[in-house]
Amino acid sequence: MGQQAIYDLDQQEYTIYDTAEVIHTKWDNFRFIDLFAGIGGIRLGFEAAGGRCVFSSEFDEDACKTYEANFGEHPSGDITKINARDIPDFDILLGGFPCQAFSIIGKKEGFANETCLEYKGFLTHTK
Repeated sequence: MGQQAIYDLDQQEYTIYDTAEVIHTKWDNFRFIDLFAGIGGIRLGFEAAGGRCVFSSEFDEDACKTYEANFGEHPSGDITKINARDIPDFDILLGGFPCQAFSIIGKKEGFANETCLEYKGFLTHTK
């Protein structure tokens, strides 16, 4: 079937697996957090794979209302104002890329937009 390389952030190295081994891994017991969650699109795929969302964060209140309608829970607010100790333990961190800066209804500021700068800071702190 072939091989697949998976990068381990802790060890900073790739491990080669047989593709069949990766495909048959049981993904039925992992926890994830959903940051920059929007209305929860990324969450859908991870739940479908057997994951359980233990925390979500979104700063846009209209998106939070839709997220709550979709999943029955209201995301915490702006991640930059949440203490890391208040975030439950998790296995996988999801972070939706900020689309407002690139949307035709947005300000079209691209990476200079404040939301993108927060996202860039988020990526720097998670390395």
